[in-house]
Amino acid sequence: MAASGPGGPSNGLEVLYDLYRKGSTVVFKFLHERWEPLGRLCRTLAGEFSAGFQANAYLTPAGAQGLTSHFDTHDVFVLQVWGSKHWRLYESPDELPLHSQHYRRPPEGPGAPVQEFDLKAGDLMYMPRGTVHDANSNDEASLHITLGILPVLWSTVLKDALDQAIESDPKYRGSLPPGFALDPELLDRAAGTLAGLLSSVAGEVRPHDVVERAASRALVGRQPVLNGHLLDLEGLRTLGPDTQVLRRAELLWSLSHEGASLNLEFHGKVVRFPERIEPELRYLLSSEAPFSARDITGALDVEGRLVLVRRLVQEGLLTLG
Repeated sequence: MAASGPGGPSNGLEVLYDLYRKGSTVVFKFLHERWEPLGRLCRTLAGEFSAGFQANAYLTPAGAQGLTSHFDTHDVFVLQVWGSKHWRLYESPDELPLHSQHYRRPPEGPGAPVQEFDLKAGDLMYMPRGTVHDANSNDEASLHITLGILPVLWSTVLKDALDQAIESDPKYRGSLPPGFALDPELLDRAAGTLAGLLSSVAGEVRPHDVVERAASRALVGRQPVLNGHLLDLEGLRTLGPDTQVLRRAELLWSLSHEGASLNLEFHGKVVRFPERIEPELRYLLSSEAPFSARDITGALDVEGRLVLVRRLVQEGLLTLG
C-alpha cells in the first residue's frame, strides 16, 4: 500500500487515480500475460515473425503527455484503441540501438520533428527501434497498446558464432603475451595475432548450425501454451489406445536430426527420440484433428505408439481431445 504526505491520499488505488487526475499516464506492462486475447495475438505474431512479442497498454488523460521524448531499443507496433494521440517523430542519434544503448536527451531537446500526425482509434503505426518520439493525447483520454518486437539480432548470432569457435579450438583460449601492456613490440605482435584469429573464425564455424541456434532462440522467446495441462497430467492415468488427443494448435515446434537421434524442440526445451520413429512423430505433428494412439501410422506397435502419446501429453505438446 502506497503512502503519502500530510493531507495526501494514503490508499494505493487512490494514489493511482490522484496521479492520473494530475496528468500522469497509467502503464499496464506485460498485459499479454494477464489478458488471453492479447496473449493469443502475441503468440501468433511470434510465430509469424520468429521473434518474441510483448504488449503494454498506456492510458493518458486528456491533454497530457505520456512520456518525454525517447526511443525504444526494440521495434514497436502502436495500436490506438480509444481517443487519439498527436505523435512527433524526430531524427535518431543511434541507428538500430542495442538494448544497452539508451537514449540521451540533448539539453536543447530532440530538435524539430521530422513527422507529426494524429493516431485515431483503429489506427496502427510501426516504429523501428531507435525512432525518437513523444506524444500528447488530444481533447479526450487516449488508450493505446504497444506490441514490442524482440527479434533475434545478427549481433547475437555473431556472438554465438564466436563462442562456438572459442569452444571448439584452444587457440582462441590462449592469453596475450606477458608484459604486452607496457611493451610496444609485444602490443604490435598481439594485434597481429588477433587479426589472424579473427580471420580464421569463419573457417571454424558452420553458419547453418549457428542459424539453427538462432531458430532455437526464437522458439524460446515464445510463451508456452499449456492451457489445461494439469488436467492432462491427471488424465494420463486412464489414457488408452483409443483416447483422443490433439496437438496444441498454437504451439511452435521444430524437428531436427542429430546423429541417430531426433530432436523435437518446443516450449524452450528439447525432447530426444530415436530416428526410427520419425514417421510416427511426423504424423502427430502434422495432424490438425484429434487422433488416438491406434490411429498413428508407422512401424511402432500399438503399445509403442501409446508410450509415445503418453510422453508427449506429459511434456505438453499434446492435450487430451
